[in-house]
Amino acid sequence: MSFNPCKKKGLNNYLVDADLADGCISLHVSELPPGKSSHEPHVHDGVESYYVFRGELTVSQGEEALRLAENDAASIDSSKPHKVTNTGLAVNKYMVIIAKPRIQPAGPTAPP
Repeated sequence: MSFNPCKKKGLNNYLVDADLADGCISLHVSELPPGKSSHEPHVHDGVESYYVFRGELTVSQGEEALRLAENDAASIDSSKPHKVTNTGLAVNKYMVIIAKPRIQPAGPTAPP
């Protein structure tokens, strides 16, 4: 097994198995000051998961919001507009994991 090194926010080392399709999974660690969002609502393929190390994080999708505290985790359909906000009183720290669908290699199809 061989690994490719990747640079990701908040990590000293991030090694990805060289046999994985480029970009099929990604992770990073972020911190936000109180009252701040990491970005405006956005969309992308796949599933996005969050794990909160410290503080509070609110994950918003449309009119719905889910508040996460330390040691909480959640996964969302990231093809729907979403954003995260620190709704706590202190700087938070959380991990984001984004898994995108694997692209199947083209090939002959099996008969029915």
